[in-house]
Amino acid sequence: MLNQIDRPVLDPRVLNYIREVQRPFDGALRDLEVWCIENRIPIIPHETAVYLNFMLELLRPKSILEVGTAVGFSTISFALASGASVIETIERNPEDAELARANFAKFGLDIDLLEGDAFDILPTLDKTYDFIFLDSAKSKYIDFLPELLRVLAPGGFIAVDDIFQGGSVFDAREDVHRSQRTIHRKLNEFLKVTNDLNSTIVPLGDGLLLIKAD
Repeated sequence: MLNQIDRPVLDPRVLNYIREVQRPFDGALRDLEVWCIENRIPIIPHETAVYLNFMLELLRPKSILEVGTAVGFSTISFALASGASVIETIERNPEDAELARANFAKFGLDIDLLEGDAFDILPTLDKTYDFIFLDSAKSKYIDFLPELLRVLAPGGFIAVDDIFQGGSVFDAREDVHRSQRTIHRKLNEFLKVTNDLNSTIVPLGDGLLLIKAD
C-alpha cells in the first residue's frame, strides 16, 4: 500500500540527493527512522524532517503541538532539535500511541501524548504554541485549521505535511476515484483558505505548507 512518502513532488535526481545523501540523523534517531521505513510506518520523509529540524534550531520554540504522532519519530526529532520545554502530541490510534510512549521513554523525553481524536481534543486546549505540526487525516485539515489558528502563539508557525495527495489535488473531480473525492475536495478547500493567510509552500515530500501568525 502506498503512503505519502512514496509520492514526492520533486525531480527524482533532487529527491535522491536530499533524501539519501544529505545530513543523515545520528544514532538512535537514525535507527528509529530506518525501522519506520522498513516497517512501512507513515512518517515524514527524511528531507522534510531535516528541513523542519533546521527551522526549529533557528526558531527555538518554547512550546510545540503536533497533530498525528504515529510512533513518535517526528515528535522526537522536533524535541531534540528545538529543546522546547512543552511538547504535546495527539494520536487517536491506541497501538501507535503505545509505541510512541515507549519510544519517548527510550530517548528520555518528557512528551505529553494526548490520546484520542484531535477533533475532540483541540477545542479543549487552553494554551498557545509557538510551533504546530499537522500530519493527520488529510480530509480533516480544513476542519482542524480554525482551532490550530486559535492556539497558535503570536509570531508562531504551523507546518502542514502532505498537502498534494500525490498530485491528485490538481486533477478534475471526475478524474478522481470516488473513494478519494472527499479528500480531494477538502484538501482543495484547505489550500484555498490557507492561500489567503501568511503562508508559503515548500516542495518537499508530498508538499509542506507553512503558515505564520501575524
